[in-house]
Amino acid sequence: MRSLLERLSRRSPESGRHDGFAELAEWGDWVWPVGWSSAVAEGDPSLIEKSWNSIGTLAAGPIADVDRAGAIALRQWPLSVDTWFRVGERWIHPSRQSGVQQRRVDGLPIIETRARTGPAEVIFTTWADEGGGSRGRVLHSVDNRTDLPIAVATVVRPFTAVGRGRAVSMRVVGRQVIVDGMPLVELPTAAADVAGGSATNGDVHLSLADELVGGDSVSADDGSATLAAIWPLAAGSTATISVVDGRHPVESPLTPVDQVAAGWKAHLDGAAVISLPGWPDHLWASLLSGLLLRVEESSAPLGAGQALRRDDALVAAALAGSGLYDAAAIELERLLGGLTDGSVARRDWPLVGAALARSATEPATRSWSRQSAPAAAALGSLAELEVAPATSRLIARAMGWAAGPRAATDVASIDPQPAPPGMVDRLVDCGVELADEPSTPRGVDPGPVIRSAGTTWRWERDGAGDSPHARAVIADRIRRAACRETADGLDIAPGFTSAWLGRPVDVEHLPTAWGLLSFSIRWHGARPALLWEIAPLDDVEALTLTSMVIDTDFASSALAGEALLEAPEVGP
Repeated sequence: MRSLLERLSRRSPESGRHDGFAELAEWGDWVWPVGWSSAVAEGDPSLIEKSWNSIGTLAAGPIADVDRAGAIALRQWPLSVDTWFRVGERWIHPSRQSGVQQRRVDGLPIIETRARTGPAEVIFTTWADEGGGSRGRVLHSVDNRTDLPIAVATVVRPFTAVGRGRAVSMRVVGRQVIVDGMPLVELPTAAADVAGGSATNGDVHLSLADELVGGDSVSADDGSATLAAIWPLAAGSTATISVVDGRHPVESPLTPVDQVAAGWKAHLDGAAVISLPGWPDHLWASLLSGLLLRVEESSAPLGAGQALRRDDALVAAALAGSGLYDAAAIELERLLGGLTDGSVARRDWPLVGAALARSATEPATRSWSRQSAPAAAALGSLAELEVAPATSRLIARAMGWAAGPRAATDVASIDPQPAPPGMVDRLVDCGVELADEPSTPRGVDPGPVIRSAGTTWRWERDGAGDSPHARAVIADRIRRAACRETADGLDIAPGFTSAWLGRPVDVEHLPTAWGLLSFSIRWHGARPALLWEIAPLDDVEALTLTSMVIDTDFASSALAGEALLEAPEVGP
């Protein structure tokens, strides 16, 4: 079985070179997106650094990707929007600066980028709101933290996150930047100056450096048009641009970033909360919000050339395992449709069955009557494999929802076989515990996982720069470190290590095969005090609570209580 870090770093072949990318090396001195230098020199877009963070809304899914210098690559346009600024006589291009810092605000799809040069500091914050209806709208604020006014250049570029884009004409009309006849960007104020560029005439940054501004438009038949709209920003002030995505005019007001953050937190209120030693405070929110973004995205994650529909079983299982059942149901509807139309191969049906089984931890019964046949088929394919008793219990419960009580009873009569070797890791990633070997590791070292995520907690997998499938695997591992489902109950903190000694542990409303689990660990010297509460599922008559890694002698059948455990014996 491969390690967690090996799973996260899985790669897939690129889907091929992008049209015209090799020509970029001939364009001369351009300000390339961050991490593009080697790719441009070699003419190979597979060498692009995939350091972006996806942003979007629940209704629209991901609509843009922010690179580590704050540039915004749009999903629906073959373009990106960058922000440069001038302090005194010098233009600052964040993609060429070494002191740029970035974070994900409270773990949510809100990206803050800080660019410093000398005493000057400018902060970009990028988020999305519902102003564009089902398509969403990108908002990008510029906060001038210097003591002097600055000039800001909103620069529209013929680049996507993964390669060359295209724009034939650009012009500024009032506060709007019009691209190929459609409004793209709305500025906070009318542009004071405009500069343009192209592959033939050179990049727009050269025009800015030489103060060759004027006019209001640029065109390039080869699709290399780029334009900078320059506007002033006073010292200590903030202004926001919006990507209007072809809508003209845009009547809905811009949603403040704190209001969007509150909305995301409200969507996560019904989810489990897991706080374990060694894992950053906002990581759990980052994992879940990234999974929610995937729900409305029907195509492969950006950059993943050969991601398969089956991989979304990871997302569905992780959402259900976190208590986000409605979002999980949307993913499952799509997966079950894949069983019907053949886009999910027969050999991958157990993965869909695993996600269905994990959704059976929902206290209320969910009907799969519209897709009962594929649901029963997926669950039956999983029941044919040797899984742990708790997973078998969930299979039977889900089968009852899909095909009725008799089908649920028939699950017990199936003679299971060992899972094929190539299926083991994928089943484990979907939350399945196999019969022959507990798949829960004794402690997941957060260090390598956190270091591989950067400052914004994003992971690459299968070529995707911000992979929801990687997020699903990590969420599952954190859940497994908090609790293991056993044949007759729940085992608390199987991931306990010496790094947890003396540190608080809090888990709230975690869905399990036996019910919703909440517990906390506090310390009395060397001894941990365990407080717990379990809201059992309606078909649970009795269960046993243990904590085998901390105290092998502890066991309780109480649904709520507290106990002072023995001092744990753990290695370094």
